[in-house]
Amino acid sequence: MRATDIVRHRRERARAAQSRGRRLGRAVAGIGLGAALVCCLALLPVVLAMSAALLNLTGGLPDIRRLEQLPLDAQASTGVTRLVALDVPAADGTRAPVLIDTINDPRATGTGWVHTAQLPPHVVTAHLAVIDPDFLSAAPPPLLDELRTWGQTGYTPAPPSSITTQLIDAHLWQDDGPGQARRAQQDWILARQIGLRYTKEQQLEWWLNTQYYGNLAYGIETAARVYFGKGATELTLGEAALLAAAAEDPTANPFDDLQAARRGQATSLSRMVTAGAITADEAAVAGAELPTLAPPPGSGSAAPDFARLARRELEAILGAERLLAGGLQVETTLDLALQKQAICVTAAARGEVPGSAGAPACPALAFAGPSSMGPDGEARTAEVIAINPASGELLALTGEPAAHSLGTLVQPFIYLTALSQGYSAATLTMDTPAIYLQDGRPYGPRNADGQYWGPLRLRQALASGRTVPATQVLSWVGGDRVRATARALGLSPDNEAVTADLAFPERGFPATLPEVGGAFASIGNGGITTGVALAGDVPHPTTIRRVRDAAGLEVYTYAPATRDALSPELAYLLTDILSDTETRCKTGDCLETVVLDGRRAATVTGTAEDGAWVVGYTPALLVGVWTETSATASATWRGLMGWALDGTPATIPSRPAGLHAVEVCAASGRLPSPEGDCPVVREWFIAGTEPAEVDTMVREAAIDRDTGRLATIFTPPQLIERRTYIVYPPEATVWAENAGIESLPTEYDTIRRVPTQQGGAAVLSPEPFAVVSGQWSVLGSAGGDDFAYYRLAYFHGLLPEAMQPLFERGETPVTGGELGVWDTTLLEDGLYTLLLTVVHGDQTFDEVAIPVMIANEPQ
Repeated sequence: MRATDIVRHRRERARAAQSRGRRLGRAVAGIGLGAALVCCLALLPVVLAMSAALLNLTGGLPDIRRLEQLPLDAQASTGVTRLVALDVPAADGTRAPVLIDTINDPRATGTGWVHTAQLPPHVVTAHLAVIDPDFLSAAPPPLLDELRTWGQTGYTPAPPSSITTQLIDAHLWQDDGPGQARRAQQDWILARQIGLRYTKEQQLEWWLNTQYYGNLAYGIETAARVYFGKGATELTLGEAALLAAAAEDPTANPFDDLQAARRGQATSLSRMVTAGAITADEAAVAGAELPTLAPPPGSGSAAPDFARLARRELEAILGAERLLAGGLQVETTLDLALQKQAICVTAAARGEVPGSAGAPACPALAFAGPSSMGPDGEARTAEVIAINPASGELLALTGEPAAHSLGTLVQPFIYLTALSQGYSAATLTMDTPAIYLQDGRPYGPRNADGQYWGPLRLRQALASGRTVPATQVLSWVGGDRVRATARALGLSPDNEAVTADLAFPERGFPATLPEVGGAFASIGNGGITTGVALAGDVPHPTTIRRVRDAAGLEVYTYAPATRDALSPELAYLLTDILSDTETRCKTGDCLETVVLDGRRAATVTGTAEDGAWVVGYTPALLVGVWTETSATASATWRGLMGWALDGTPATIPSRPAGLHAVEVCAASGRLPSPEGDCPVVREWFIAGTEPAEVDTMVREAAIDRDTGRLATIFTPPQLIERRTYIVYPPEATVWAENAGIESLPTEYDTIRRVPTQQGGAAVLSPEPFAVVSGQWSVLGSAGGDDFAYYRLAYFHGLLPEAMQPLFERGETPVTGGELGVWDTTLLEDGLYTLLLTVVHGDQTFDEVAIPVMIANEPQ
């Protein structure tokens, strides 16, 4: 049934019941509902028992005749609210306010109040389908039945319509009213009074003309003009359905969240089909049309994107009605000079030539360095945000915030999670080919450049943005913990369409630039999220510093809310890694060194299918960029960050006391070996995460330079040279071979003959390459002319390094007897060399070396 038919039938029923309605209405208005019920229903015992309670409930009820004043109350306010930003400091240090936007009552632009009969039927039916499809056609439940049920069960009947309930909530109660139970009872009484006194058509007209649609739009006429630039009588079916969804949820409006508005529109059309108001074909055509929107409020501002965000924050702080009343002066957090440079660098990113017609001059471009920016730039859109991490103030914003996939920008949150789970910046990761089993199928991550860099300390893996080690770290900590880390920083990673599987390091999850900027600002602020917290939300960057009324009195002053998101140690570690210019420059990504002249800025980049990110910060300033191309994003960030910090003093993050510096082997992240074979780096550790194992990856070996094999005691000394090798873990050996990295030789020089006697030194047992174990008696001779003494020793392998003595000084010559006893029980199995040295009085010596295999373990 169409809305016009419903209205006609309702009028006929109203005339038929006129006499009864008037008599009961006069009774309710004259002596109160409770007394009327006592008179009319005296024969019902259950109602008699309730009469006193009903009389009590009618006391203090608001006058429903206030609803009749709604057309007068809906008149537009003439007050104006002005938003200002402080200009650059003058010579005396003062900063003059500069007007950036004005807020007027949007009701002043329309025809004002519209009657329901003037509206196209689809406008009415769209709203009814969403709010209360049966509002016009359904009669209220019988009064006696409701009273009987109330008296028998104690449950208060619900008001007959949500539209009536919304009128009561919005326009009759001046405050929260009585307690919850009593309020529910009184709302039912008020709904019954309204139903007796006013028609459904009248209630619907009041509701349509006073409902809030977001963006200070009260009433269907104002909403139509705010969102579509036309009157309510001109709305198409698709536009009416979209506004009906906004009437149900004002946050799902096409300016603040177009995707949510489109989903609401689809729901509205579907409900209209269910109600029989339109056909499925009509719904499909209306849903397929893209809405042509009017310019959003604030579009004429000097900083339109910032102004729109400020308007929403003002509304949340003061309420829409107070904001509409006007007469306020609002000091925003906008930095005008920085905003102008943000506008010009994003214009350059879109290909506009700075200084040309309509394009501002752009000193920031001097800091951008080589880039794709200019007339041939590929970026169609560019978003920029600047935040003061310490104060939580939003300093500049260009581009309407939209959700983009984080892509590889999610990787810092993966590594941050690992650091929180006891891993350290020295933990070894593998940038080598790997296959994981995921959902029963093999999955092999790949880096963007298609290359592999081998073992990397966690610091190196994060700073270089390598996807393969990030996937390995994700497999250690799990996707759920990474999501928890992101939530703690104010992000929303729980999108139903995104799973935290092993592709997560490449895909990430959707987020807006302000959300991403706020998260990294928390990290840059020592793990403390600072900003404005409205309705119990997580603090986020604020746009409003203070608000004064027409008399100059402050009605609002920004007082930063704070929330601990990370420990100071974790925040410092991540910042230290992201500002490690030496490691980053090894990857060819020297963003901050170009613009900061040696100053450290924590910087991270990310790429996704739909664009590229750059976020970088110092303790004093965060700048974030999103564009479609990596080169343009990098150049935009360099330009704005370099210009903003030019000539300012360098700031260094304060290091928490809970961090300790330890020197570790650069190759393995473990403690250096006593021999000191590996180069060392200094690394910061949270207490309890310092390495305990000694490095075994870096080995120095003696090599026969002719053969390339391990030198032995029989190799001519002039052919021996020392070389350093890295012995990679098993999972990296194939990578090292493919990369052409020379590995530690495993074969010794060929030993063609092992002499068992030289001069006065001879070994009879063990024989060369014999297998020995346990307590072994060494037999032989030690003597000769001018004998002084002999000694026995052994060493691992075939080259005399780390010599261990067996018998230090035997001053009695031995002929064919026992030279000493070799206890091999505590030695690891393997190849060893027994060394007999006979020293003569003139300090010359004879020496015999016998290679043997120790095998104490049972085979």
